[in-house]
Amino acid sequence: MSMTYLFPTSHTPDDSGEAFPSVHVANSRKIAGLGLAASITLDRKWFLSFRLPEVMPTGTPKLKIVSLADADTGTVVVEPQWAFADDGEDWFNVTVNLEGDTTITWGASDNHKDKVTKIPLDAASMAGKEGQRLGMVLKFDATSTLAVVSTHAVFVIWE
Repeated sequence: MSMTYLFPTSHTPDDSGEAFPSVHVANSRKIAGLGLAASITLDRKWFLSFRLPEVMPTGTPKLKIVSLADADTGTVVVEPQWAFADDGEDWFNVTVNLEGDTTITWGASDNHKDKVTKIPLDAASMAGKEGQRLGMVLKFDATSTLAVVSTHAVFVIWE
């Protein structure tokens, strides 16, 4: 089964210093992604932009997050907030769709293992939005308990 992966065309952290570009390194393997500091003190945000395909894939659109950390306990709580915008439209002033909080949990022996999370992007329909920008604020909630730096690769998929 082939799957369409949409990668962000832009990804920018907030100005807190607790969200930053990151590379997770383990056993000579390196994975780049969205970094999040250990024990964040307030909600932290990554600003993402995706360009939707000219022909929409079939299936349900989902935000796929692959998370890595050298941890065997703790959580990261994420909430995608997203909207569409046509070329030339001010997408910073559009009403966003909220998907609610999703918790990513590390347990015993989870250190350096991919934690794969799929969040359906179903708060609004993507029908008729071909070729538009999907702007997203990926909020990392201050209720997260992970006490080490984490790295998150993000994609939009359909399945």
